[in-house]
Amino acid sequence: LGMNNEKLPARVRLRYTRLMRMLYVQRAPEDYIQERETSQLLHEIDTASLALPGPRFEMDKSFREYRPLKTCVLQGLSASASRSAAAAAMSAQEEGTIEEEGDAELGLELALVCEELLRLGLFQSHEEVSSSVIPTLLLHLNPPPTQSSAWEEAMGVEAEGGQEDMGAHKKQTKLVVCRMLDYICDLRLRVRVPKLLALYKVGASTMSTAAKEGTALTKEEIADEIVQKLTEKLRTNHGDDLTKLLSFLSLSGPGLEGQRLAVKLVKMMQSRMEDLSLMSMRLLMRERTPKLELYRELSNTQVLLDPGAISAYRACIDHGAVLRKLVPLAKTEMLGRRAAGDGGMSMGAGYRDQMLKAVKGCGNMCVPATLSPDHQRVATENKETVRRALIHHLVLDVLTHYLDPATGSFVDFSQGTDHPAI
Repeated sequence: LGMNNEKLPARVRLRYTRLMRMLYVQRAPEDYIQERETSQLLHEIDTASLALPGPRFEMDKSFREYRPLKTCVLQGLSASASRSAAAAAMSAQEEGTIEEEGDAELGLELALVCEELLRLGLFQSHEEVSSSVIPTLLLHLNPPPTQSSAWEEAMGVEAEGGQEDMGAHKKQTKLVVCRMLDYICDLRLRVRVPKLLALYKVGASTMSTAAKEGTALTKEEIADEIVQKLTEKLRTNHGDDLTKLLSFLSLSGPGLEGQRLAVKLVKMMQSRMEDLSLMSMRLLMRERTPKLELYRELSNTQVLLDPGAISAYRACIDHGAVLRKLVPLAKTEMLGRRAAGDGGMSMGAGYRDQMLKAVKGCGNMCVPATLSPDHQRVATENKETVRRALIHHLVLDVLTHYLDPATGSFVDFSQGTDHPAI
């Protein structure tokens, strides 16, 4: 009630919203949804659904899946965009009042709360995202044209002032909105890629002409020919299924609305705020070239069909979850020890043993069990799986914090654990 209560001053609602975000929304890094999923399991492609990733943490039942908060935030963002557009139309040449600045700062805080909710997977229905989230966000980038702005666009007249007359909080709000839309573009790839693979999975085994003729082919040769066939289908926009797929969670249609959004993004690219300019260009490219984006993501997708590789993939996911939970703890405790002048080990042996077990498990799956071609092939696939899970980034992060700056040597992380040889 305090977030959207119009009877309260904007500054009061701002502080209430910020307190809500810090106390009840922000969570540990491991609770946030990974943007991309570049590994696909062949036997699960047929069952790919339109559901977006859900929360990775157990929610308190009293929060009711954050439904009241989500509704309140979206209503507040929509009202903030409307007030901002009205204020810009009425006082284009006047300096912003204190009240307008407070309202702009409140809009920024609401956008930050919405971004947290989105990245935590609390908007997990594509109907909710397409019908509520995307239209609300677009109001901040592409508001409905007023009579004067429509005339200016029709006559090709540039509005006086432009992006540089916006206040700092309005620019920051646009940047956060662009980040959310870019994140939605990542989420839709998690659905578009497996759906595209499912369209052509049935014919994958018969797509190779040479295979039909009985010619012996390696796995790489068959894969190359299948990719070429799929690429041709993408380039020729073959079938209505692909067109329907590319419309999933689209930010705008191909008509006038899409053109107006493109024009707004081009103008935002001219902003002196570098982050906003770069994000606007990225968003413009992703929205205007959906087939190219899908093709590039498809070429970067790992499809696993060997049972050993699938088992290793699932183990890697589990190991990665352990590391993402414990690595921030290890870093924080080590920094605290250094600040206190204590150069000893910061974590208990139990936590360190879990971390070392996870690292060792990922390392072992990359080593072939024997010198047979099959085992070496699976080990190579497992290396790619570990690389895509960014396990090496986590390991390097820990090593960086456990490097003694005075001596240049590493603290013995394995001391007192069951893995002293690591």
